[in-house]
Amino acid sequence: VFLFCCFPFLLCPGLAIERGGHWCWMWRRKMPSLRMIASGLVLLLALVHAWRLSEGWDSCTILLGSKRPSVVFSSFLRGTWAPEEQQWRPAGCVLSPLKPAKFAQCLSQRRLFFIGDSRMRHLFHAAALLLDPAFNASALITSYHSDHAHSTNDAYIHFLWEPENIAQGIERAQLQSGDVVVASTGLWMLKKSAGLDEQRQALSTASTALASLPPGVRAIWVPLGAVHADALRPDRRTITQEAITQYDAVAWEYMHAPTVMAGTLDNMLRAAAPEMQDGIHVSLPVAKAQVTVLLNHLCPEHVTVGTCCASARPLTIASVLALIGLVVSGVYLLFTSTSAKASGLPAPGQAAPRLDPKQLLGRGCLALAVILLYCYLSDRTELFLRESKVFSWPLFAVAMAMIMVVAWATAAPAPTATVLNRGQTDEWKGAMQLVILVYHYLGASRILSIYVFVRVLVASYLFQTGYGHLTHFLINGMDRSRVVQILLRLNLLGIALCWTMGESYQAYYFVHLITFWFGVVCLTALPGQRMNHPTAITLKIAACTVVILGLWLSTEWPQTLFGFPPIAWLFRSEGVTGSVREWCFRVGLDRLAVPFGMAAAVTHHFYGAKIALWLQSDLTRWTAIATAVVTVLLYVHFARSCEDKPTCNEIHVYASLALITAFIILRNATSTLRAHYSPLLAHVGKISLELFLAQYHVWLANDTHALLVMLPGHPYLNALITSFLFYVVSEELSSAIAAICSALSRLQHASHIVFVAWLVSAVGLTRL
Repeated sequence: VFLFCCFPFLLCPGLAIERGGHWCWMWRRKMPSLRMIASGLVLLLALVHAWRLSEGWDSCTILLGSKRPSVVFSSFLRGTWAPEEQQWRPAGCVLSPLKPAKFAQCLSQRRLFFIGDSRMRHLFHAAALLLDPAFNASALITSYHSDHAHSTNDAYIHFLWEPENIAQGIERAQLQSGDVVVASTGLWMLKKSAGLDEQRQALSTASTALASLPPGVRAIWVPLGAVHADALRPDRRTITQEAITQYDAVAWEYMHAPTVMAGTLDNMLRAAAPEMQDGIHVSLPVAKAQVTVLLNHLCPEHVTVGTCCASARPLTIASVLALIGLVVSGVYLLFTSTSAKASGLPAPGQAAPRLDPKQLLGRGCLALAVILLYCYLSDRTELFLRESKVFSWPLFAVAMAMIMVVAWATAAPAPTATVLNRGQTDEWKGAMQLVILVYHYLGASRILSIYVFVRVLVASYLFQTGYGHLTHFLINGMDRSRVVQILLRLNLLGIALCWTMGESYQAYYFVHLITFWFGVVCLTALPGQRMNHPTAITLKIAACTVVILGLWLSTEWPQTLFGFPPIAWLFRSEGVTGSVREWCFRVGLDRLAVPFGMAAAVTHHFYGAKIALWLQSDLTRWTAIATAVVTVLLYVHFARSCEDKPTCNEIHVYASLALITAFIILRNATSTLRAHYSPLLAHVGKISLELFLAQYHVWLANDTHALLVMLPGHPYLNALITSFLFYVVSEELSSAIAAICSALSRLQHASHIVFVAWLVSAVGLTRL
């Protein structure tokens, strides 16, 4: 509520402009203060997390809970069990599931021993199923007080039954270098009502045995955690939660390095205690999650990049070159500029001094370098934490409602009252961008019906690409310098992020998707651009549509087209997301949106007055509105009834055009709706490019697959902090990119040189 209601009135320059010059002046006064607040907040949080790392609380320690909880860092151990997904969500990192092949590679040339009581046998059962889904557990049922073993693909796991004396199990294991021991005991002692002295003696013996393991053998001790007292058998009622807490406290005293405590498994037992049917043993999904935690700790070289225990990505040559190049260029340009430094902000009505292009370019480069460094530290180092996304229908519904409320609360008269005027299209972009941000933050892509509607938002953005640019070309003609400026504006930040973050050109696919379709618009408008009368431009759009439809008649033809070098070099990547196949899939999803937008531009430019006159008829207008409402209802039914993504995507290619048309009709249904817009959403639309790119690294993390966590244990406050920083970074990025593009446009031939450098860096150098 605070983010969507209070921030707009505090931060929105669109509102400031609507309220007059004084508000605009106050806004310009306010942004430096917000920048200073954001900088101080980042510095403070960075120092706190640096202290955390110096105390040994890295992501692997947090995952396993291998350090005793402290007052300061206790929130790091507050993981949660998601019963609907049957997954464990650790606090501070993202758990990486290991498939059987990865599990086997992890245990290659070494053995995994579970030594202890029935809980260790349960973990052995879960590990055997993770290693081999076809594992037969009948022997565990018939001989539950016996030793067991299982092997597959050169991976060996063993269970040794020792409910009271761990030392005997270690002796029988005949351990050798590389082996791993996971041990736990104590339930039988508590069942027999053993006293504190007897518990200390047993734990001391176990600690001595674990500390005397052969070199190269790793040992993990699992606390007892919790039981479900109401489900215990009468002969187990002596195993109380108070006794378990006391026993685990003694274990923390005796288990020292090299033995590692698995405190997180304790937390998992506490979280899943209500699901214990017999009061002691958790369900198999919980046991599998416990084994997955152990494997993430034991095999960091096999986990996914950006997850728990994964090593930080190394600093690439391209990252160093990008940051140093921007800093050196910025400093050089500032020192060699001829204009004097601006002395404060002008009063309302007073013109701002025109900066020298070199000074403007230097400021933009330095600001961009600082923000890129912040992006790198946030998402490519272990400085800050990451967590899994959590979807919630109530949160998603509230967010959508708040976007509509803010749009209504910030409504103001539009500059012009025409259909699809600039304020209206910017508002449309802003609303779509906010929905997409919420969609990414909550991980709503797993909900198919929401995914289908978000695909329409992407198609709408591409529709505006065709509509807006062709409208400009029809009115002003095609100017080469403007085309280059648009290409720079679209790609400058994306390429800079590719350099800094060590990503492929395809990583920020949406920006390059817009670039591709902008090129299609230019190629459509270019031939005979001086003869762009209605018939000629319509024929060119029709020819473009036929070519696109024909090209996507087969999935192999687009891959062949984009598979030729040097085009194919743009999509080289180590993962699937950078492949030519993935690029063709993304381009083909909305292949008709841009031609449809160009057709709308031609219709509006040449026949807009006639259509407006025609719609003055009440019968015609209400018929159009009723048709639009029916179209929306039919699309809602389609989104709810569609069962698989491939089918949804194929229908979406054509159905999205009908929904876009319906939205335009409903948005302009009355003269009041047409004459008003939301300056807030319009401003968000103007910085939508920066919002889309910045979210990858300063709001989300791990390339949008996780959430950036600066304040663990407090998700709502963390969302507030990261959202504020994300907004300020996006504003600063917009200003920096605008300054660079503006300066380049005033330097003779400089923009063309930078465009060529961008192209070269995109093709070959971003993967250094």
